[in-house]
Amino acid sequence: MIAPALSQQHDLELRFLAASTRDLLLTGVRVVRNGGLSAANRDSVTTSLAVGLGRLYELALGLGDLTRYGRWTAPYPDAADGDRADLMTMHDAVFDFLSLAPHGQTAERLLSRVTTDPVVPRLITALNAYWDCEQVGPAGARSVTRAWTGVEDACEQDPADYELSLLGGPGGEPAEYLAWRRSVRTSRNAFRDGSSQRLSSTVEAIWFALGVCGRDGAFGQPGEVFAAEVLPPVPARLTSAAA
Repeated sequence: MIAPALSQQHDLELRFLAASTRDLLLTGVRVVRNGGLSAANRDSVTTSLAVGLGRLYELALGLGDLTRYGRWTAPYPDAADGDRADLMTMHDAVFDFLSLAPHGQTAERLLSRVTTDPVVPRLITALNAYWDCEQVGPAGARSVTRAWTGVEDACEQDPADYELSLLGGPGGEPAEYLAWRRSVRTSRNAFRDGSSQRLSSTVEAIWFALGVCGRDGAFGQPGEVFAAEVLPPVPARLTSAAA
C-alpha cells in the first residue's frame, strides 16, 4: 500500500532510502557491539555510522517538509558536497521539529535520552569529518586519518555530566529498545573501548528516536512507512521479555 500524500515513485524511493539507511546503521553497530572494531576498519565502520546518521537526518527533514508544506524533498546521494548540510545543522533541525511534533511516551523518553546527553552534540560534530569525506568520495579518505581522535575526545565525559544508565535507569527504557540491544551480542572485549561503545549507543538512541517518532505520527502517515523500513528487526520473543 502506498503511503498517503506520496506518489508511487516517492513511496518506493522512501522505502528504498530508509531500508538502505537501516542497513548502514545496522552493519556499523553490529561490528562495534561484536568487538570487531580495530585500527584497520575503524574509519570505514565509523564512516558507515556517520553516513547512516546523515541519511537518517535527510529523510527526517524531507518528511518534515512533507508534513508542514505538503512537499516531499528526497535526499540526493550524488549531490555535490556544497549542496548538503553538515550533521550538526541537520541534527538540530530534526530535533527542533520533533520537539513540537506529536509523539507518544516511548518516543518522548527516547527524545529526552538524546537531547539531555551532553556527549551527543560533541559526537555529532566529530562525526561530521566522516560525513564530509563520504561526500567527496575516495579523494577525501586520507583526511579522516585523525578523525577518530575527535570521536574519542567527544566521547570522554565527566561522570557527573551524565548517568550512564540509559533513559533514566531501570524501568525507563522502552521494551523495543531493550530488546534490540539484547539481540545484538556485545563481546566483553568491546567494553574495554569506552569510546566505541559510547559511539554505538548514541547512534542507536538517535536511530530509535527518529524511527519511533515516525511510527507515532510525527511525520504523518508516511512516517509509518519510514519507521517500518528504518527500524531494525527485533525478535518478538526478545520484545516480550523486555516488556
